[in-house]
Amino acid sequence: MKQGHLWQVGLDVPVDQAEEASRLLSAFFGVPACIYTAAEAATAEVSVYLEEPVGWNDATEKRLRSMLLRRKPRWWQKCLSARLIKREDWAESWKKHFHPLRIGSALLIRPSWSRARPVAGQKEMILDPGLSFGTGQHPTTWYCLRQLVSARRVGRRQAFLDAGTGSGVLAIAAALLGYQPVWAVDYDAEAVRAARANMRLNKVQERIKLMRGDLTAWPAAGRRRFDVICANLTADILIQCMPQLFGRLNPGGKLVVAGILAIQFKEVADCCRDFGLELAHHQTSRGWRSATFVLPPAKKFCRKF
Repeated sequence: MKQGHLWQVGLDVPVDQAEEASRLLSAFFGVPACIYTAAEAATAEVSVYLEEPVGWNDATEKRLRSMLLRRKPRWWQKCLSARLIKREDWAESWKKHFHPLRIGSALLIRPSWSRARPVAGQKEMILDPGLSFGTGQHPTTWYCLRQLVSARRVGRRQAFLDAGTGSGVLAIAAALLGYQPVWAVDYDAEAVRAARANMRLNKVQERIKLMRGDLTAWPAAGRRRFDVICANLTADILIQCMPQLFGRLNPGGKLVVAGILAIQFKEVADCCRDFGLELAHHQTSRGWRSATFVLPPAKKFCRKF
């Protein structure tokens, strides 16, 4: 492979199957996949970017196609693509797709090349897309950001936990908005590295406790409690770590869940209700369901068995 080039190996799949495709490619290549979904699009482009010359060849393509043929839906095999791109072409393509995001008058998220500037009183986050992690454009991340802004009470100390931080966008937003303390955790080492770099870029690294860890391995109850917890995770992982999330939520606190396929939401909602959480708000966008649950201040926990 020529120096300065990348292999882009991707799948074009329906939006509601993008996360599954992402997990498939990540597991096969051993690197995180990234998802790009254009506004109002019915399909998503799921890609991995390979820098090693041995990362893509005829034998690898044959193995991947064989695996795809065994998976559902089988037409994934026809949607596989691989091309050699210049690193600068990859960067330029993101400039076309990634535009500044404004979360009301509270927060502006922009790439470093954007000329957009915050209005009076608006906090600013600089976030460039990386090879592996996104920038807040996904509808589930967008929902979490709006809930963060909505839940903030200026002048009041509010603790925030970002469960599955990825690029760190939610933790950084929380720190900029004035949440304190802010904790962020992810199991993936590459995610932690990306989040740490983004926190430094936005000069909030001293305000965020960033950890690598498995939420499901945490004790069910923790000493530190949080007023807002964002868990942008898949449905199966959300359900697995619900005892840990519930055990760290302050009475009256909010649990914001995202990353859930609409067809899987009932299972997650039932799990939340079993822990005494009440549904306060929900939204569906392009096949994804996101929601905010509240732990009533005076309600005692009663798990159904």
